[in-house]
Amino acid sequence: MNIEPQTDDDEYATPSWLVAECLDKLKIHIKPNYESILDPCAGTGAWFKEFNKRLEWETKLTHYCEILEGTDFYNNTDVYDVVVGNPPFSQITKWLEHSMNSSLHLIGYILPAHSLSHNRLSLMEDFGWSMIAMHSFPNPKEWKIGFAHFFVIWEYNNPYIVTSNNEVIQKNNKIQTRLAEWI
Repeated sequence: MNIEPQTDDDEYATPSWLVAECLDKLKIHIKPNYESILDPCAGTGAWFKEFNKRLEWETKLTHYCEILEGTDFYNNTDVYDVVVGNPPFSQITKWLEHSMNSSLHLIGYILPAHSLSHNRLSLMEDFGWSMIAMHSFPNPKEWKIGFAHFFVIWEYNNPYIVTSNNEVIQKNNKIQTRLAEWI
């Protein structure tokens, strides 16, 4: 799937102060055995440039995708320990779905408040991703938008999940069941 960016709505460069703040929040959740991190929507590379500095990952693998450079996240089939960035807001659901397949442990994204709908949060939970942190921040002035944004972190590490119906199930069984329903 190759989806062209909708530049008027989807390209909001993340200022370095905000990248630093988000990575500092993410850092406390990264375990020593995590070896790879992906910025799936690199833009000008603000996140990618800060990975080694903020996360002290000099010896670990850092990767990025940028559709304008010909590396479309949707075509990426590699899997990473951590996926983090500022995704295109017009594609949040598809982006989260692909992110769940691209990350082994953590997903951290800047998201507008209105994108944190019950359906999207349930989707993440149904596939075993627990929201472990949500941080608010002042909108960068250069974004020229007024609605609230959050840096949201999900973790995939519990053998059991609780669905929106308060049903406790084993992750692998739920994922296999949901995938079978789609096929």
